[in-house]
Amino acid sequence: MVTSSYPDFGNRRPKSSTLLDNLNKKSADLSLVKQVASKAIIGLSQSELIDAFCNDLKELLSFDDIYPMITFLFEIESAINSLSDPAFDVLDPAIEEIPDLLEFYRHLSPILLRIVLEGENMGGGLKGDQQRVGHILNGWKEALRVAIEEELYVWKEKLSIGINHN
Repeated sequence: MVTSSYPDFGNRRPKSSTLLDNLNKKSADLSLVKQVASKAIIGLSQSELIDAFCNDLKELLSFDDIYPMITFLFEIESAINSLSDPAFDVLDPAIEEIPDLLEFYRHLSPILLRIVLEGENMGGGLKGDQQRVGHILNGWKEALRVAIEEELYVWKEKLSIGINHN
């Protein structure tokens, strides 16, 4: 005997949570740095490109040490520069906006300057004992985190606006 009734006809079945998890996992696995390095960027849509960029920014937040954090930041910047290079020419023409780090650097600069000034006010400037140098490096790491979080917010907002208009 059929258990469905007339009102159920034509209704879409809700997506299972495993399907949604797989979709989220797919975008969580995207990395702009890895996609550019392997030239796998060809099939990415605008939203996947921004997701990959945001995933790399999130990965930056996972670093505990400032030096690998900065190294990976430069890898992201290099990947972005590759996308902007006309010789690279593998992006879908429908992609309207390539992520950049301009806002990131705008947010980062005043924070870094403030931290250097605080270090100077502690006495001895950038030269001095290990405690002062450690304080400045921790401040720089925190400044990077703040700027990265602001950058993530900006790009996630752009992504949500872009999806709502499509």
